[in-house]
Amino acid sequence: MAKLSLATACASFVLFNLSVATGQPLAPDDQRMLRSPSVGSGLMIRDIGGQCNPVLQGNIYDKNQYLSYDYHAKRFWRWACESNFSTSQQMEGSAAELGIPLKSLPLNINFSDNSYSFQQSLRNWCQSSSSQIYDEAFRSRFSQTISSAMTDAYSRCVTATKEVLLNQYGVFAQAEPENQALDSFVVTLWFRDLKPGAHKIHNVAGSADCYVGDTKLPSTYDVNANTIALTCKKPSAAGVLLSFNTDLGRTPAVDLPSSQDSIIERLRNDLNFAKYRISSLENKTPNYVTIEETIASGGGVVTKTIACPPGAKAMGGGAKIAAEPVSPYLRESYPSDDRNSWTVSVGNFAGDHRPAGRVRLFAVCYPS
Repeated sequence: MAKLSLATACASFVLFNLSVATGQPLAPDDQRMLRSPSVGSGLMIRDIGGQCNPVLQGNIYDKNQYLSYDYHAKRFWRWACESNFSTSQQMEGSAAELGIPLKSLPLNINFSDNSYSFQQSLRNWCQSSSSQIYDEAFRSRFSQTISSAMTDAYSRCVTATKEVLLNQYGVFAQAEPENQALDSFVVTLWFRDLKPGAHKIHNVAGSADCYVGDTKLPSTYDVNANTIALTCKKPSAAGVLLSFNTDLGRTPAVDLPSSQDSIIERLRNDLNFAKYRISSLENKTPNYVTIEETIASGGGVVTKTIACPPGAKAMGGGAKIAAEPVSPYLRESYPSDDRNSWTVSVGNFAGDHRPAGRVRLFAVCYPS
C-alpha cells in the first residue's frame, strides 16, 4: 500500500473539506492526492487530516508561548477528543507525527489493543477531563509540555496545509501574539502567485488597526510580494476575529484572543472544580457504625462483624471500653473482601481477677 507524509495527509483532508464547503470541484492533482490511501504511520488520510483541523483552529501560532496554558490545553483537548480516533494505535501514531509526547501525560486513557476499551476510556476522559486539565498539580507539572507540544503540532499542520489553503482560497493568514497582554499581534498573509505585479489588500474586516511598519494600513494597499507581515493592535482587551479582503479573495478568519477570556474561564473552571471537590468531601463524611457487647471475665472473647449501610464501604474499625472495670485487648480488626463490613475481635485477659465489662465495637464507613 502506498504511503504518504503527514503533509500530504493533512492537505488531503483540507482539500476534501474545502471542496465540500465551497461546492467547487478539485483540480486533478488535488483529486489524486485525496485518493491516496494511507500515511506512513498506517493511519487513514481522513483520520490524520482530521487531527490538523482542531489543532489549527483560530490560526494562532504561539512560538513564544504567550498564550495561557488554558488555551493550549483546550487545543490539546480538541485534538484528543475531536479527531475521532478509533484505535489507540491511531492516537499514538498521530501524536508521534505531530510531536505530542502522549506517554508523558497521565491521561487515564486505556491505550490497549482492544478498540472498544480504548474508545470507551477516551470518551470517559473527554467527558471528565476538564477537572484534570484544570487541576493545579496537573497544570503546574504539564503546562510547559502541553504548550510546547501544541505549538509544534500547529507548526507542522500549517506546513502541511498552507499550500492547499492557498490553492483553494488564494490567500492565507496566520496570527502570532507579540506579548503576554495579547493586545498586539503579527499577522502574516501569504498570497498565491497567480499573476505578475502587486497583490492588493482592499480592507480589513474586524475591530483592529493594522500597520505596515509604523504606517496604518490604508483602505487599499499594494503588496509586491507573495507574503507580508502586518502588526495588528486591538482597541480593547476583548477578543477579535480578523479577516482580510484581497484581490484573491477573503482570508479565513483569524482569532486574536483576549487575555481576559482564558483567565476568566480558568477561574470559572477552578471554582467549579473546587465546588466539585467540596461536594465530594461533604458526601464522604464518615459514618461510625457501633455496637455494644458484654465481654466475660477471665479470658472472655467477643467477635462481631459490623455491616456498613448500603452504598458505603468499610474503611476502618476498632473497639473501646464502654463501661469500667474491664481491661480488654484487641485480638483482630479487619475488613471483609468486598469491604461491606468490618470484623472486630476483643479478648479479656485470663484470670479470675479480670472482671466482666462492656465494650463498644465500631466500623468506619464512607460513601462509595
